[in-house]
Amino acid sequence: MIAVIVLLAIMGSAAAQTQGDIVFVIDESGSMGDDINLVKNNTAYIFNYLQGQGDFKVGLVGFGAGAPYDNPRVVCQLTDDNTTFENCLDQLDVTGGHQPGFDAIVLATNQSAVGLRGVASCVILITDEDADTGSYSKTDAVNALDSVPAYFIGIFNPAFGTAQDDYGIPNGVAGLVATGGAQVDLDDFEQDPSGTLQIILANCTQAIQNVTTQCNDGIDNDGDGLIDYPNDPGCSSPQDNDEYNPPSVPEFPPIAIAALGLLGAIVLLRRR
Repeated sequence: MIAVIVLLAIMGSAAAQTQGDIVFVIDESGSMGDDINLVKNNTAYIFNYLQGQGDFKVGLVGFGAGAPYDNPRVVCQLTDDNTTFENCLDQLDVTGGHQPGFDAIVLATNQSAVGLRGVASCVILITDEDADTGSYSKTDAVNALDSVPAYFIGIFNPAFGTAQDDYGIPNGVAGLVATGGAQVDLDDFEQDPSGTLQIILANCTQAIQNVTTQCNDGIDNDGDGLIDYPNDPGCSSPQDNDEYNPPSVPEFPPIAIAALGLLGAIVLLRRR
């Protein structure tokens, strides 16, 4: 009986794995000076915990740092490497004074910029102020999140300016995204990040079943000499069931082109 239970447990763990992409969007303005160390430590805690729970990758976007980072920036793309992520956190620079939070959210949903994999995604914004004017509006931020789609968690000071209406529930980003959202008080997050962690685990993950597809079956299904994800560009993930991608046009080296030209000249001379 015990052997059967153990076997079922092994089969269950082999059948599915938990997967998710998490992008932290952290305010780098000078007003975060008293908060940034706690924010860094708790963000690192969440990163480290997630690495023991499945296939999680975490990225980092900073905003409000000031020159030379006047615009939101990708501090690091999605990674599951502890040293890389801690180095990214160390690069946060709390010196600026303008916080275009909606711009930062839009950047965090840019697939190529942050390396989103098309799996369950979550954007977590951490700030002590409201959103300053930028290139994008609150509606733009909501639409960007829904396009991924990504769950949104706003961690902020609800008593500051229009922060509640910018990021919270019901009229802020967290309340408007079709994919769902939550808000957490910045003080609560700094004292104990476990509540935020539970929100992440409940809303920003998916179970990926080990179903055989064209992109994980070890077969060159489209006959291009490339097999499965990530080797075949036709595969967006191991769960993609279409390995086909349009064939690339071969590039001929200059010497081959010259040889073809010479051959053509010879043929013309013979005809004359």
